[in-house]
Amino acid sequence: MIERELETTIDNLIGFIKTTSACQTFRKQTSEELYTNTLNALRQKFIQCYNADGQTIDLDSIKVKNSSPIHLYLMRKNEN
Repeated sequence: MIERELETTIDNLIGFIKTTSACQTFRKQTSEELYTNTLNALRQKFIQCYNADGQTIDLDSIKVKNSSPIHLYLMRKNEN
């Protein structure tokens, strides 16, 4: 297994989350308003994690790491 690690901003991470099939299924099964409100709530939770003192911060200056495994399956070609 190979670990893939990507450093990005909060907004780019949320943009990635929007593209996942689970998020798109949620969007189709609920309303556009609930979908948008849920993503905005997630964004606010991320901001709270980095902004405990309540000061104004530049969100583009915050880098988050997203890591996910890449599974490799090695197979042997059957010689017939």
